[in-house]
Amino acid sequence: MQHETELDPMDLPFDLEADIGIIKEASLECPGVYYIAASRGPFRVADEYYVVDDDTSIISQTAKRYGRRLQESPRFLLYDRNDKSGGCGIIEYEIAKYRYRHHISDPSGSTLHDIAIYNMEHNPEYFGTYPAPACTPYGYTTRYQALMNGVFWIETDQCKEVLAVCYPMWNGDFSEGVMELGITVETDEQAGMDTSLGYLFFDKTAGSLALFELWQLYDSLRNSEYIDYPALMNYIWKYAPEYAAAHNLSNQFGLNDTLGLLLNALGEERELQSFPENNISISEGAGLRFLKIWE
Repeated sequence: MQHETELDPMDLPFDLEADIGIIKEASLECPGVYYIAASRGPFRVADEYYVVDDDTSIISQTAKRYGRRLQESPRFLLYDRNDKSGGCGIIEYEIAKYRYRHHISDPSGSTLHDIAIYNMEHNPEYFGTYPAPACTPYGYTTRYQALMNGVFWIETDQCKEVLAVCYPMWNGDFSEGVMELGITVETDEQAGMDTSLGYLFFDKTAGSLALFELWQLYDSLRNSEYIDYPALMNYIWKYAPEYAAAHNLSNQFGLNDTLGLLLNALGEERELQSFPENNISISEGAGLRFLKIWE
């Protein structure tokens, strides 16, 4: 990560050792806002933080409410960059606004748009939610239901129903096979998928697989009450049985144990775990209607 003005940790106006460990790196990002990297031990990877002086007018009062006030230095607020919804993205955005207004280039190369689009996922109460796409490969959107932030079930003027998933949600979340089933619109590709929100569109069968994979990752989808999960699994078994069988087989052999696979790749031998509760199963009486909308 590149920073504006590097500082000697000894020159910082606060003491954080009791809170986060020894500061290894520090910089002044803008007046009253500091970036720090700190570690609790010589063999621990350093964690990253923002520290905001409560007296600064550059950071809004809304953003300051996300910070944790330091016990040893109560004038300062701490933001943990590992906590995606903890306000770090908001601080990053407000730093970028200061730099833009004062014609200061951002060392990271990020734009205000980049920062806002990425953090809509984590702090929609500040940035707003992802907008539904107006145009799909199957015509223009006539009505839609947001299943979660950035995921929409859409009806078009061609009487087609499709699932739309925006770029920040599908990038890195879908398996390769499901991602290949998504269709894009040419204007998104021309503008750049990360700039245009880059929606992937899925027909109903492909959309059932995309929703199944999102279900495993997002509490917001599981809590939305728009998806009948037993019916979703029944639908997958009926219309995409090869996917269901492959998923269950991978699960049986521990190939869905992401943490175990990562540790093994890092040289730490660990027996891969299977998760029977994550199998795609058939539920008698659940039917096939997995979307509880427009009923």
